[in-house]
Parts: sequence; C-alpha cells; structure tokens
Amino acid sequence: MKARRFPEIDAIKGVGVIAMILLHSFVWWYVERDYGTTNPSRDFIESIFFLKVVGVLVFLIPVAAGFTFYHYFMKRAKAGQGRESLGFLLWRCGSLFVLGYAVNLLAWGGQEWMAWDVLQFFAVGFAVLGALSFFPFPATIAATALVAIATPLLRGLWGAASDSYGIIILVGNESGTQYWPFFPWFILLGGGAIAAYLYENLPKKRRGALILGSAFLCAVFMVSGVFFVGGDPTNAWGPLIFLPPVWTVLGIVSAFIFALFSLRKLDVVISPSGFLGVMSRGILWIYAVHIIIGYRLSGAMKGMGLGMGGPFALFFILLMTGYLVGRVVAVIRDAKG
Repeated sequence: MKARRFPEIDAIKGVGVIAMILLHSFVWWYVERDYGTTNPSRDFIESIFFLKVVGVLVFLIPVAAGFTFYHYFMKRAKAGQGRESLGFLLWRCGSLFVLGYAVNLLAWGGQEWMAWDVLQFFAVGFAVLGALSFFPFPATIAATALVAIATPLLRGLWGAASDSYGIIILVGNESGTQYWPFFPWFILLGGGAIAAYLYENLPKKRRGALILGSAFLCAVFMVSGVFFVGGDPTNAWGPLIFLPPVWTVLGIVSAFIFALFSLRKLDVVISPSGFLGVMSRGILWIYAVHIIIGYRLSGAMKGMGLGMGGPFALFFILLMTGYLVGRVVAVIRDAKG
C-alpha cells in the first residue's frame, strides 16, 4: 500500500519544521549552554512568550506523526498485511533509535550521547502504536486516555529528580538534558492516530462541529493558562517545557484537530515540490542535520557583531540548509517512485 499524501499534514509539518528552526535559532543564540544559563539576557527574557507561541507549532509535529503512522502502518495491519507491517515497524523503530543516538553524539559529544530525545521517543511511541494496531481501534483511544490519567500519578510515585534511565524514559526528570518522556507525550502520537481515524470516518456534516469544539477547547485551555508550555530562561529545555501538565498536551492535540479539519474545509493545496511540501517530506533528515550543525554554528556566529539580528541571520542560514536537505530527500524519493 503506497503512502498517501495529505496536503493538510504537509502544511502542518512544513510550518512546524520552520517553527522548530526559528525556536532553536533564538534559544541557541541567547543561551550559553544547551540546557540553560544563570544570567539570561534581557532580549531572551522578552522573547519567551513569542517562543511559547512558536513552540505550539513545533509540538504539532508529533501529532502529525501519529496521524501519518495511522495511515501508513495501522491501516496496513488491518488490511491483512501484518507481517509486512511488522517488518517495517521493527526497521523504522530501530533506525530511529540509532539515528537519535548518532545525532546526540555528533551534536553534543560523548558526554551527552545517551540523552533521551525526540527520535528515541518516536521509536518507543511508534512501537506502542504498532502493537495497538493489531487490536480494535478503541484500544488506541483507551491507551491514550490511560497515559493522560497515569501521568500525574507516576510523577507523584517516582518524582522528577531520578537519574534512573528507565524512569527518565517514562516520566523524565528536571535536569534539562533529558527530553520527551513517554508520559505524557504519547498523548500526541495517540491523539494524531485518533485524528486520523476521525479524518477517515467522521461524516462531513459533523466536521464543522468538530472544528468549533476543538476551537472551544483551545480557548478554554488558553483562558485557564495551561495552553502554552512554561518558559524558564535559566533552564531553557527543562521541566516547564518537557514535564508540562497533561492539559497542555491535550490542548496541543485540540489545536492540531482544529488546524487539520480547518485546512480540510478550505481544501488547501500543498505541492510536494513546493517549499512547505519539501520541508514536510524531508522532516527527519532536516531535523538531524539541523541539530548537528545548528548549535555549533550559533557559537561560531556570535563573534560576528550581529547584535539583535544574530538569531534572525542564524534562522535564515539554517532554514535554507534545511530546505536544501529536504530538496535532496524529495529528489531521492521521487527517483525511487
């Protein structure tokens, strides 16, 4: 079964990649170490809220990953292609593990090569979604709800100060050097799969109600002050971002559903060879190259006297680099058919 392209997902992923590059450009420019600074600059402090807004777009990427995983893997399993799907799942999860640790080693060196990050999280999350795909779809809904319910309970049980790698994988810690614990972030992948199921099965006449309902939830989360992740300039990648309340993660899923079905209603068209299409198709390798070169490039550029224009110059260079990487990926995939 050939992978189907969804213009709405290409739009969300393409914008999400651009937002990721922008967010990293600002944080790497203003934070002297990858996990924080004891003396944050005024410019960085004043940009925190802007980065929180940009961060919502970045967090839509894992939800989009859950959406595409549903269509490429879970539907194949239900179509009786279980063995073929299982081989793909094992290869994909294994390759994500290897690539994740390789990126750590090349970007941060030997001291942080074992840091738990987004590619490792995807490997575990896809494995769980893959296992759930061999059960009726309500099992995926139940598992996603169970993660939401269990997250505060497990945090209370294990705390957030453990150095145990297993606990870090499950619930994270406050160090600012370990990211994307399974609880609560699996909610994004599960939410993406649920959104894909709705995309396929929700009657057209009910889509408007879903758009309004998801917009209402986003508004409720905003008014409640839990829609955006926190921001601590002294621990830029710390618990305020990666150990958020469950409500924040549910708000991100709501934002994704709103964007997905709004774009569908607008019949948005994204060319696979256009800018957003290329950024979407090359997302994995864009991320890998971006992480490997981005932080070191920011350090090299800080001595150029660019002032407040520095992060924007860094963003432009990394954006163009990402586009070139995406273009190469698109050409290779097109050649393979």
